[in-house]
Amino acid sequence: MVKALDINNIIELYNENNIESYISQQDNNAGVITFNKDVHASYLLDSSGLIIGLNIFANAINSKSKEVATQLYYTCSLLEILMSSIEIISNVTKEDANSILNQLDIFGGNKLKPKAVRFNDFVYKIEATNGIIIFSIYEDVQKF
Repeated sequence: MVKALDINNIIELYNENNIESYISQQDNNAGVITFNKDVHASYLLDSSGLIIGLNIFANAINSKSKEVATQLYYTCSLLEILMSSIEIISNVTKEDANSILNQLDIFGGNKLKPKAVRFNDFVYKIEATNGIIIFSIYEDVQKF
């Protein structure tokens, strides 16, 4: 059974995983989480305030510097955000999160192509467009 989380629980869990995050904008059932200058996420809450969807938007390359070391650090921190998001939102292990990213061909070394994977009660999608990586996690409505 998936553990239902509200947005404040999710922010706490990110911060416990050493991923700085805060709510930078919030409306009734939606808002924006900021991780850093280049990575943000929009979220959607159900009527009881529990998260049902998350879209992470990230620049494909770090905007601060084009140096290789900076880009590698940025890539590693983005992967940590993606992995932690899968673990937190879906309540799965690090191994499951890694498997999901592998199935999305994120480690394939090729140009990132749009792809979706279902695992347990969630759908995970990734695509890149105009230099922006978009990673989505949302409840699988087909299960109902």
